[in-house]
Amino acid sequence: MQKEKAQSGILYGIGVGPGEPELLTHKAVQVIECCDTIVVPSEPIEECNAFQIVEKLVPDIRKHQLVAWNFPMTRDEKKLEEAHDKICENIEAYLARGEKVAFLTLGDPAIYSTYTYLSQKIEEHGGHTEMVSGVPSFCAVAARLGISLGEKEEQIHIIPGSYEIEESRQFSGTRIYMKSGRKLKQLKEMLQKESTIRPLEVYSVSDCGKEEEKVFSGVDNIPENSGYFTIVIVKTKDEPVHNSSRFFENRACAYYPCHMDIEQINCMFCYCPMYEMEHCPGTPEYKETNGRKLKICTNCTYPHQAEHYDAIMKVLTHRLKG
Repeated sequence: MQKEKAQSGILYGIGVGPGEPELLTHKAVQVIECCDTIVVPSEPIEECNAFQIVEKLVPDIRKHQLVAWNFPMTRDEKKLEEAHDKICENIEAYLARGEKVAFLTLGDPAIYSTYTYLSQKIEEHGGHTEMVSGVPSFCAVAARLGISLGEKEEQIHIIPGSYEIEESRQFSGTRIYMKSGRKLKQLKEMLQKESTIRPLEVYSVSDCGKEEEKVFSGVDNIPENSGYFTIVIVKTKDEPVHNSSRFFENRACAYYPCHMDIEQINCMFCYCPMYEMEHCPGTPEYKETNGRKLKICTNCTYPHQAEHYDAIMKVLTHRLKG
């Protein structure tokens, strides 16, 4: 795209909230009402969720110029770039005429919104942009559930549906899976496995604030098929041991959990350093095979329990000193 001269208009990225019209902010209504052109990210306009929300509180919205453009749902970077360039060119034509343009987006424009790509390009070309905050979907979900997302030193992790969710097992605190509808089956299986080693609070809400809203509690009650706008919130009930020089939990490991009967696995000693010892503080089993005594540690969790770190280091230090 060729760099154009500075434009006199302005593009507003307006967050309209997750679905409940009453959550549309007063500022958002004011800005929409003063704009010349309203852009929505899907067509036909009447079926766009963002437009449906605004229309209930801005009844005169159809008096504005309404424009709808489809954004491709693809990971093909080339196709995305081409689509964004074309839409930016169209928007810049309005801005060059000095128009105020409102781009409607669900939730908040600062959180995984297509508006971000457009605003960056338009700013690069000398245009002016401004964001109008909206209520994020996960905040509305938390309010619907009546729960806190974070307290004291708890971490909050926001995980998009496109993320490799297996890697999220290593995150402590609250995990928020956004737009997770397409991965619900995989997510449910992962959480069911994780719940065998630590207590979890799991909630699922789809289409929050809309008539078709559905709320589920408990990992086993999560539906495997749900809408695109499904949010899953996971909170741990216990105080986890944090990674340090004494403890390391690798939840991204393909073999995690290698033992199912302890809440947190210390992966520091993935291969037990006491395996070659005939007598160790663990709970191995012994079996005679072809005249040989075999040490079997399959059911021993001793080196993986965080509280045994000091004891193991004492044993190893003693052996080194001979």
